[in-house]
Amino acid sequence: MNRKRNAKSELMDEPRHTHCWVSGPIADDKIADVVENYLAGDINSVEAIALARALPQVFQLSLHTQSSLSVIDENSVQIKQFKDGKWSKDWVLRKR
Repeated sequence: MNRKRNAKSELMDEPRHTHCWVSGPIADDKIADVVENYLAGDINSVEAIALARALPQVFQLSLHTQSSLSVIDENSVQIKQFKDGKWSKDWVLRKR
């Protein structure tokens, strides 16, 4: 459903849920291509699932409330930095 949203017209709908945190696989560009091909009707659901299963899995944790943030030790948080349209290769200690 997230892929079908019109981000510009639906920005006012944030937040999309009331969960404190969400975790799961990251939809990187490769999986996004599979989803787009499926939604466009270029591949069927069996092909989409087979392609998705062949991709490496990377997981994320997304924190959405102050209470979920309160359990994080900010002195040891590592992040990837986004600069000039690209994510850094290495994890760096977050500067406070």
